[in-house]
Amino acid sequence: MIRILLASFVIIFSLDSFANKKPTLLWNDERSGLAFCELSDEGSICFVICENKAVNVSSVENGNIGKLGISPKNSYDIVQTLPTKWLNSAEGCMVSFTTYAWKNEQLYSRNEKVYVNNGTYLQR
Repeated sequence: MIRILLASFVIIFSLDSFANKKPTLLWNDERSGLAFCELSDEGSICFVICENKAVNVSSVENGNIGKLGISPKNSYDIVQTLPTKWLNSAEGCMVSFTTYAWKNEQLYSRNEKVYVNNGTYLQR
């Protein structure tokens, strides 16, 4: 079941990924979980697939921009969030997401751990 669900998401996002806006995929070691983001006009759309459930964690980008404390998200030239590392978790799934923001040719970045359990994104 999880493979069908994962394959469906990968196909949907691959078909929708035009103009070089391809999703960035990050599998866990067992290949039973998947984290990915796709760049859209409004920002990054990010999901974690854990325990056979897809969970939208896109708000991690706003949290990372807030941590920068420089300016609002819409004042950056480019903002992109990527899953960067699967982390150990006793239950559920934990993934580190890094947001990269460019402003006036200067690159800024921040990361945030995302915890998903029972189909729910538990924010800090």
